[in-house]
Amino acid sequence: MKMFAGGREVNIPTDEQGKVNAVEVRRILDIPDNRQVIQQKPTGENFLLPKKGQVQLDSYDQFLESPRAVRG
Repeated sequence: MKMFAGGREVNIPTDEQGKVNAVEVRRILDIPDNRQVIQQKPTGENFLLPKKGQVQLDSYDQFLESPRAVRG
């Protein structure tokens, strides 16, 4: 599935249900472990991707990265 990340188009392999491994997404997007991956939906919703596990992706999702928020 082709997606946009950081202003560039990338191809992320999905299974037949449209799910991908979150670790694989980080590797393909070249995002280090100390950064957070944000998934932006076409509706304007933002979701934080987990570090591990399967996540549902859609064709028009976009991805950003940001530093982890540290409180206190």
